[in-house]
Amino acid sequence: MGLLSFLKIFIVNIIILILFITFMPGLLPDVPIVKSYKIIKAALDGKLTPNNKLENVEILFKEELLGPESFTDDKNYIYTSLHTGDIVKINGKHIVPVVQFGKPCKGIYEERICGRPLGLRFGSDGYLYTADAYYGIFRVDVNTGDKKKLVSFGQEIEGKPTKLPNSVAVSCNGDVYWTDSTSNFILQDGLYALLDDPAGRLIHYNAKTGENKVLMEDGFFTNGLALSTNEDFVIVADARNQILRHYLKGPKTGTTDLFVRLPGVPDNIQTDGRSGFLITVIVESNLENPNLISTFSQFPNIRRFLARSLSLAEFGFRFIDKLYPNEICQRTTHFVGHISSAVNAIPSRSVILHVSENGEILDTLWTNNKTIQGFSEAHIVKNYLYLGSPFNDYLGRIPLAEVGWEHLSKKSDSLTSKKQLCEAHKPAAKASPPKMTTKDTPPKPTTATPPKPTATATPSKPTTTATPPKPTATATPSKPTTTATPPKPTATATPSKPTTTATPPKPTTTATPSKPTATAAPPKPTITAKIDTPKSVPPKQSPPPKQSPPPKPTTANTPSKPTVTTSKPTTTTQPTTKPPSLKQSKTPAPTTTQQPTTTQKPPTVATTSKPKTTTTTPKPTSTIRNKDKDESRGNQNNNINPNIKKTTSNSPKSEL
Repeated sequence: MGLLSFLKIFIVNIIILILFITFMPGLLPDVPIVKSYKIIKAALDGKLTPNNKLENVEILFKEELLGPESFTDDKNYIYTSLHTGDIVKINGKHIVPVVQFGKPCKGIYEERICGRPLGLRFGSDGYLYTADAYYGIFRVDVNTGDKKKLVSFGQEIEGKPTKLPNSVAVSCNGDVYWTDSTSNFILQDGLYALLDDPAGRLIHYNAKTGENKVLMEDGFFTNGLALSTNEDFVIVADARNQILRHYLKGPKTGTTDLFVRLPGVPDNIQTDGRSGFLITVIVESNLENPNLISTFSQFPNIRRFLARSLSLAEFGFRFIDKLYPNEICQRTTHFVGHISSAVNAIPSRSVILHVSENGEILDTLWTNNKTIQGFSEAHIVKNYLYLGSPFNDYLGRIPLAEVGWEHLSKKSDSLTSKKQLCEAHKPAAKASPPKMTTKDTPPKPTTATPPKPTATATPSKPTTTATPPKPTATATPSKPTTTATPPKPTATATPSKPTTTATPPKPTTTATPSKPTATAAPPKPTITAKIDTPKSVPPKQSPPPKQSPPPKPTTANTPSKPTVTTSKPTTTTQPTTKPPSLKQSKTPAPTTTQQPTTTQKPPTVATTSKPKTTTTTPKPTSTIRNKDKDESRGNQNNNINPNIKKTTSNSPKSEL
C-alpha cells in the first residue's frame, strides 16, 4: 500500500471521526449548538488607537492575592473577591478575610467546593452584595461576616437553572440586578459556554417579594453590569464584543439596544464616580487581532465539534481519577474546560475604556506588557486606578495622573457615594405632599397676642377703626380689621376663644385724647351694644369730640361715656377666670342712627382693657352674662337688625 492510499484512508477515518463526534447523539456536552451569530470586529482608530499608558503598572501583593476579580471600597478598605473562595479587605499592607461561602479545599482545581465569588457591590443599606459562581447571590454584613442567601445556585428561574451567577448591581431600593452567564455550564466548564449558543441572562431580584424576573435572554456569556446614575437603564457586558443597554424606565422600558462596540471581549464594568463607566476588555478581538471565538461564531457545527472533543478529553481524565484518585487528573480535568486555559493560550493586550453615559468612548488605556495582562476590572480609589484579574496573583495599581485621568479622582469611597446618590434620588422618586397651611385648617383657631392683635369679624368685611383723636367706629363693607394703638383703646374681634381679661385694680379704656374716658371697673364692666347698619357708601367722619354729639355719627358717642355699635350677633363675654357681674351702661345722650337702604353685616366689636384683649364671638341669640340680664335685653332690642346673620371666623391662625 502506497503513501497516497494511506493518506486517503487516514483522511477518511478522520472525517468519519469528526462526523461521529459532531453528530452522534448523547455525547457530552449534550446541548444543542445550532445557532449562528456574528461578531463585529472594531477597527483600531480614533479613540481606539492603541497606546502604552498602562506600561508602568505597579504590582502589589505578589503571590498573596490569587485572582482578585472585582473591587469595591468603604472608608480605608478595598474589598476584593479571590480565587480561593474568600472575600477580603485590604488596608495598607494588611489583608483581612471577611467571608467565605464555600468549604475549605486543597486548591483552585477544587473551586466547586471552596466557591468562587466574582462581582461585588455595596448597596445604600451598607450591605455588600456578591455573586458566587457555585453558591448563588448573597448579602453580607462586612462588620460581622453574617451572610444571607438571596438566590441559590441551580435555582430554576422561568424554566432554566442558575448555573453561573457572575456580576451584581444594586439599586437604591435594594433590588439586585445580576447576570447568569449561561444556563448550561458551570464556571469550571466556562470554555464550553463560549462555544455554546448564546444562553446568558439578565435577571432582576425583587428585594420586597424575593422573586426573580428575567429581563434579557440569549446574551452571549453575559458578564459585568452597571446601573446608570438615574437608574433608568442597566448596561450588560456581552462576549460578542459589545455592551448592551436594557431600559428600566421611560418609553423604551423593557427593550434592549447596543450601547457601545468594543475592541474585544468585555468583562466587568465599574462606574467612574460621576456619570460614566470604566469597561475592561479581557481578551482582545478586532480586525487586527481576531480570536478563535469570533472566527467560528458563524459555524455552529465546528463549535459543537470542538466542545465535544474537549469533553471527550476531559472524560478520559475523569474516568482515570475515579479508578485511581490523584491530583494530576483532577487538575487536568479542571484545566481542560476552564476559561483560563483559553486566555493563557491566546495572549492578548488588556484594554480599559472610559465611556460616557451616552455610550461615547472618551478614552482608552492599553498595554503591550505581557507580564501585566488579562485585567478584568478597573476601579478608582482616591487618586489611583486599581486593576484586578482572575488569572493573576497580584493587584495592579497606577496613578490617575500618569494615565491622564486625574479629573476622575474620588474624594469619597464607593459606599458613601452610593448613599449620597440614593439620597439625591429620594425627592425625585417620592415627592412629599404639600404641607397644609393655617388657611386649610379652620378647626384650629388661635387667639391673638398683644400688643397689636387683629381679627376678622364678618364675611362681608366691614372695617372698624378706632383712632385716638376721634373715637369713632366706622363700618365699611370691605375688610374686617381692627386697628389699635398701644396707648388708646383697641377694638378687637377674635372668634376663637372669647375671653375678657381685666387687670386689677381698675383697668380703664380711654376713647378720646381729651377728657371723656370710658372706665371698665373690675367688679362691674359694662358693654353697650347697639346696632348701626350704615349704607354701602362710606360714612362721613365724625367731628372732634365735643360736649354735644356730632351730627350724623356712625357710632353713638358721648363726651363722657363713648359707646361702640355692634351687629345682631350680640357680644358674649366669657372670661377665662371667674367673671364679675356685668351691668348695662345707659347712654345719657341720644344718638342719631343712619337709616340703611341695604342690609349690611357690621362687625362685632369687643371693648378691651388697656393691655388685654376682649374677644367677642357672634352668636345667633343674645347672651349677656349679667345679673341685670333682662334690663340689658330691653335696651338692646330697640337696636337689633333682624337681617344680620351669625358670623363665623375661619381661623385666626391663618391671619397671624
